Amino acid sequence: MDAQPVHDLPDVETLVRLLDSIFSEINLGLLVYHLEDPDEASSLRLVYVNAAASAAAGSDLTACVGMVILDAFPSLAETDLPETYARVAREKEPRRLGTIEYEDARLEHRYYAVRAFPMPNECVCVVFENISLRKQIDTKVQQRTAELRRQYDDLHQHTDTLVQALQLHLDALLETLAGNLTPAQRRHVEALRAAAAQLTDGTRAASGGGWARRRV
Repeated sequence: MDAQPVHDLPDVETLVRLLDSIFSEINLGLLVYHLEDPDEASSLRLVYVNAAASAAAGSDLTACVGMVILDAFPSLAETDLPETYARVAREKEPRRLGTIEYEDARLEHRYYAVRAFPMPNECVCVVFENISLRKQIDTKVQQRTAELRRQYDDLHQHTDTLVQALQLHLDALLETLAGNLTPAQRRHVEALRAAAAQLTDGTRAASGGGWARRRV
């Protein structure tokens, strides 16, 4: 299919009206920037914000419409996101940007899953989702997993210590009663010593590799 002639593309204002009629109720945040100077990422101007974007950010972002990107979101100056957005607008290639953290004097710290798509007339659409709750849950799961691992390792260390003490007592018992044990009694004590040694080897192996197996 032939590319659409440039003169047939909607202008930025028409594009914004079309977006608002289609995406105003979508449950993902949408920001549309217009790259006014192809050579300057700082010339990205915010031209559209949908309702879900304000909800995800926890602040009314419509007040930022008309601002250049670093006036709207000043903390982006510390990242390569403006240049990335500008590259999407120039090269017409979508980008999946993964998880982004953002906060500034107006917006509290949150995590977002972000993608960027090229649009006509040197525009770029940034689609994002607030995943802060998911990140908090992941962090708590990691903390709890680390705590359980410490408890698991402590249990095996304690068990190993007890088993070693049992072996010492059995050795002392054999030495003390060596001449007074019947063959059957000696077999029982030797069996206890072998079981203790096997238990020691098992707890050491479990503390060294068992946790990884249980996490698979």
